[in-house]
Amino acid sequence: MDRLDLLFCNCDEASALTNKTIETEEDLLSAGEHLVSMGAKVVMISTGSKGAYLFETGSHQHFEAKSVEVVDVTGAGDALIAGTLHGISRGLDINRSLQLGLATAAFTLKKQGATTEDLRELSLSVIGNS
Repeated sequence: MDRLDLLFCNCDEASALTNKTIETEEDLLSAGEHLVSMGAKVVMISTGSKGAYLFETGSHQHFEAKSVEVVDVTGAGDALIAGTLHGISRGLDINRSLQLGLATAAFTLKKQGATTEDLRELSLSVIGNS
């Protein structure tokens, strides 16, 4: 864990990594803090329609999910990660990158299937500014 600059996981994965049951927000906060204490520099835990939590040593932030009409949930978690990493690769800070990841996930939720040809850098720049 101490070799990770950034760990992405959902609630089930965070639960498995920490051996903690996550049923409440308090449980989730405890798991995120535990993962950071294990050595990961930054931890992002996705919570589906409730957004994502970002943990760093001594702090956490909650980022709301964008409200969209859901067509298909397939690929939304992967889109969240891809959009976040895209932001980081373009020099955005982690907060702005995660916002871009959430926008990318929302874009994916509105489409059928795990991927869409509509998801291009131009689309990312447009949805990242909304």
